[in-house]
Amino acid sequence: MGKLKKVSATILATSLLAVGSTEVMKLPVASADAQILNVVTTGNTYDAPTQFKSEITSESSLLLSWSYLDAPEYKVTRDGEVIQTIQNSGQETPSFEDTGLTLGNTYTYQVYATNGVELGAAATLEVTFAPIAKPTINTLDPEFNPNRFSWEPIPGATGYNIFRDGFYVGTKLPDEKLIWHEAGIEPDKTYTYSVVALNGVLESEPATVQLTTTLERIEQPANTIATVIGENSIKVSWDQVPYATSYKLYLTGSAANYFESQVISDHEYIFTNLRKGITYTIAVEAKRGDLTSTVSRVVATTEGALIPLPTNLQWQANDQVGVDLSWDAVEGASGYKVYRDTDYVKTVTSPSFHDWGLRSNWTYGYEVSAIQGDIEGPRSNIVAITKLMDEIPIPIPSLKVTGKTYSSVSLSWTEVDGATNYGVYSGGDHSDIIPKNAKLVYYGHDLEAIDTGLIANTEYDYYVYAYKGGSRSEPAKLKVVTAPVEVVIIPEPTPDSGSNGGGAGGSSSGSNASPSGTGVTTPTTITPPDTSSTSTETETETNQQPTLIEPLPMQFKDLSRDHFANVSINRLVSDGTIKGYKDGSFKPNQKVTRAEFISLLVRALKLEDTESYKTTFTDVHSSAWYTNELSIALQIGLIKGYSDNTFRPREGMTREQVASIVSNILVKAGKAGERADLAKFNDELSSSTWAKEGMAIAVSSGIMSGYKDGTLRPKQTVTRAETAVIITRLLDAL
Repeated sequence: MGKLKKVSATILATSLLAVGSTEVMKLPVASADAQILNVVTTGNTYDAPTQFKSEITSESSLLLSWSYLDAPEYKVTRDGEVIQTIQNSGQETPSFEDTGLTLGNTYTYQVYATNGVELGAAATLEVTFAPIAKPTINTLDPEFNPNRFSWEPIPGATGYNIFRDGFYVGTKLPDEKLIWHEAGIEPDKTYTYSVVALNGVLESEPATVQLTTTLERIEQPANTIATVIGENSIKVSWDQVPYATSYKLYLTGSAANYFESQVISDHEYIFTNLRKGITYTIAVEAKRGDLTSTVSRVVATTEGALIPLPTNLQWQANDQVGVDLSWDAVEGASGYKVYRDTDYVKTVTSPSFHDWGLRSNWTYGYEVSAIQGDIEGPRSNIVAITKLMDEIPIPIPSLKVTGKTYSSVSLSWTEVDGATNYGVYSGGDHSDIIPKNAKLVYYGHDLEAIDTGLIANTEYDYYVYAYKGGSRSEPAKLKVVTAPVEVVIIPEPTPDSGSNGGGAGGSSSGSNASPSGTGVTTPTTITPPDTSSTSTETETETNQQPTLIEPLPMQFKDLSRDHFANVSINRLVSDGTIKGYKDGSFKPNQKVTRAEFISLLVRALKLEDTESYKTTFTDVHSSAWYTNELSIALQIGLIKGYSDNTFRPREGMTREQVASIVSNILVKAGKAGERADLAKFNDELSSSTWAKEGMAIAVSSGIMSGYKDGTLRPKQTVTRAETAVIITRLLDAL
């Protein structure tokens, strides 16, 4: 090892020399001026410590740490000057806290392993001891998010503390969404919020914002109780809801769709003048301005019997292997329901009933109940026995088809000597005296009948019986296939001079689209229908069907001429808005998706795009078949996506979503009339709050209507048939 000249700072000098190097050092000496020495070091060396890092511990200090090396001690320098010698105590992670630092400065640190004479390689770390920046606050749209704000991320921040009026209310980490939202605080009050960025123990200056809060959600009324008060009154009460200014009550009775609504400020109410023996459902919702809670429901039944029991029920066997029933009239009854062996048979308006076609010498149980509108009273019952009749063989009639169309079959049969009546059935089980699950087409003494409301190109089984006294013949049987629908091709008109004939239309579910504006209906091949499909209940369409000057011939095998949407469908088919399917069907009851509805609407309104579609939704590919129509709808504000940046094109389009779009169009066109009172619908409460305005406009404008049971069904997905009617009504309203 090289020898040093003896000076008072020998240890300091050698501690700064790296092994194997030649250095010129200026050493301060206590008793003399600094001396210049050439020092050559030799011998073993140490590797540079690894994992050399720093951590801020205060506004003027930081902690340095590094990995363990097998050396007697460590030297730490700051900006080239030794600031600490640390004895190796065997710690796995040696450390040193440097103090007296100044914010805003940059420091260069090095650490060496040394044996007191020889230095190892240095680990170097540059640290900028900078203050953390103040966040920038962004207030969100106050109309929709009055209680929320966000801020921009700060580089190096390890978290953010949030304060309300000087009190700590929460912390956000850098990997979280930097949006603050507080629910449940007092509404209509101004608060001062502060955001402080953190970096270890360092804190930024606070960024502040003032927000005047509104109530975003009002609680559902709790502990709702209904108390029956005699035959005509029900008291309902509930706990007061914080911040509620009023309550809306809905009373729905099981009698004839009875409905009543009230708005009160108290938290209890008595419904009076009710009907006895009726079950009522009471719904309560809390309100504050436009804010409405979810409803709380209770059920209660008023005392007393609603409809008396029919009395003096009697029976008598008749000569047609039947039973004649009679009973005393019930005051106020609008009719009577008759049941045979617990099965419903018929509703009659007079207090008597003639049952026929029964088994000879057979016992039947009958029940009769009185009804008032939709309400049925208790049943009285009796047991009847048919007459014992001689079994007289009756010839089988000869049955034939006299005519058929795509929706009807005409039948005739030969007269049977002595027969008093004939019965014609379609389908069903005929193994017993009384056919089961069969459609009664005709019963009487005529020799011909017509069956209507059939499906085109479909096979039907018919049975004709002859009746004589208490006997019945074996059935004459016949299979009949209804006529196929006639497909009519409308010739393409010759364009006027200078006309270009129009461009190509978009496609929809089903067959390929034909060019729009040409007036051409694409011919289809007719195949037997799928009889396994079931129909669905549709809206009541009384006197609201749009008309054509020249109605098109019906061209779909699953669409009868008297179908409520037939004219609307053919109108949209004729202008290329909607198409059928390759098998000749239209599928009127098939549900419509969001993508399909917006495509049909844009095509029907003849809207054109101004720019190509740019993918904005995570679940819509730029090459999807509906992107052109979606782009147009987005540009003019017909539809929006969801908050998670999705469009959900395959989801069903609900009636309340349709109403919202339709009402938006009517308002923009200045065609929106008075808002309808939705309280007349039994399920008004099931509408989303945001959809009620649109539903009211759509109903008042005649674009949408309810169902026969008095419901609006806002959450139900629209069908292809309903969509066609809604779109044509909208076109007529504009």
